[in-house]
Amino acid sequence: MVWQDVIPRVNIAFKITNWCNLCCAHCMERSSIKEPFNLMPIAQIEKYIAQYVNMGVPVWDYVVFTGGESMAPYYIGQGKYIRTLAELCAKNNVSPCFKTNAMWGKRLLLCDSVLKDLADVAHKYDRQVLLDISIDEYHDNFLPAANVVSQIMNSQYLIDAIPVSFVGLNTVASQCKFQEFLDVLKSYGISVDAQTTPADEFMITKGDKANVMFYDVGGLTRLGRAADNNIVTARPASGVEHSGGSDCLEITNNNQAILNYKYKTTMDNKTVGEAYNELLQKKR
Repeated sequence: MVWQDVIPRVNIAFKITNWCNLCCAHCMERSSIKEPFNLMPIAQIEKYIAQYVNMGVPVWDYVVFTGGESMAPYYIGQGKYIRTLAELCAKNNVSPCFKTNAMWGKRLLLCDSVLKDLADVAHKYDRQVLLDISIDEYHDNFLPAANVVSQIMNSQYLIDAIPVSFVGLNTVASQCKFQEFLDVLKSYGISVDAQTTPADEFMITKGDKANVMFYDVGGLTRLGRAADNNIVTARPASGVEHSGGSDCLEITNNNQAILNYKYKTTMDNKTVGEAYNELLQKKR
């Protein structure tokens, strides 16, 4: 396949389920607890990851898992599903990145289980496992998210294995929420230096342990429940794209490929590369 005028890097995301334990006003997927789990088959994900890393064009060194809530399998005793996804990525020399609301952080045993599973995979394969926690005006998840960060900061084993970034929406309200969240971290004994350069990085410390975390300001998309609720602050992130200027190819649990929320195709028997090329032609 000849790739022409391809944006330098390609990101891939798997929407593994539409189930979510929250029902946020801005959710582009209209996810909620009423949605079925219907997890994307592991064999399918394994096939697509292998194709992704061999596309013949530059790819990011991580694979995103989202939903819905990416940690949904843990709520029904299927944590092995997440461990397997993490291992599939690590074996293909890419890091898994799990986008989550981190509400599981309020259940101590569940939080311990999630973090241990992710850290064990990271250390086994010498490949970090990323957590991407949403902090914005529509999520009431400060305490569970802070619990997750505190657990990580209590252990060098976890710090070395699990970098955390925080995703917030580009609105004044969400900016204020983020500052509130930093105050919550401080109440957990975590010192925060939000003045670190560059501005999207900040240093956190707890006792003698230090870590650098990241804050990614995204945007709302005028789709799904955001459109239903006529949220006036909604805007496409970076002009419908949301992955730092690269193209993001998303594959849903009903086997559909989506390029940056807008261009869609059914996968059928296409490879990831073929679907991506088809969507690029639509985009042009």
